[in-house]
Amino acid sequence: MSFIPTNIKVLREEARITQEEFAEKLAVSLETVKLWEKGKLTPTSEEISRMCPILRIHEEDFLERDILSERNNAGSRMKKNGNRSTYDWYYGNRVNFAFYLSYLIVIPLVIVISLLVIGNITKPLVEEGLISNSYKIGYQIIITYLIEGFISGIYLVVYIFKRKILRFQWWFIFWLSPAIAIITLVSGFLMIGFYGYAFYRAIIKKGKNH
Repeated sequence: MSFIPTNIKVLREEARITQEEFAEKLAVSLETVKLWEKGKLTPTSEEISRMCPILRIHEEDFLERDILSERNNAGSRMKKNGNRSTYDWYYGNRVNFAFYLSYLIVIPLVIVISLLVIGNITKPLVEEGLISNSYKIGYQIIITYLIEGFISGIYLVVYIFKRKILRFQWWFIFWLSPAIAIITLVSGFLMIGFYGYAFYRAIIKKGKNH
């Protein structure tokens, strides 16, 4: 289902732009704008790119979010609670914020704890001369990498299904073991990129979708 028709109408009215003014700004006919809002005509990608700054919304949010539903839900919550505490369509999604922030907190803790625990486990082996100190450090790095990759992989899978990039199918269970191994290795390798993205979404955008 496309939210484009209602998104255009809702955001245009919020910006206090008439259909005539909107058509003029985009250099299209008034009839074209009316057809957009009725869902009888879909704007081109170029037209969407030009209208988003006018409607004061990011292109990704314009295409993915149901603005009318968000406004209606927010209004209902305000009437029910009598305050603005849950009126978060502008301030951002708290679940998204918590998701990205938890990753920022969990990963450093996992790395530090893994290094300490593995170091304590291998310490007696070094003292008894069973392994060298360089091997101890190597074990710490490799096992920490695998643990961190596994945790990052969990977040990655949740993100993929949460954003509906991929929908779960029952036959996925037959690929579970190799999938876990591949996702762990890939996620460990891409951890710095994941961490930077989580920092951007949690700290810079504060969980906002716009």
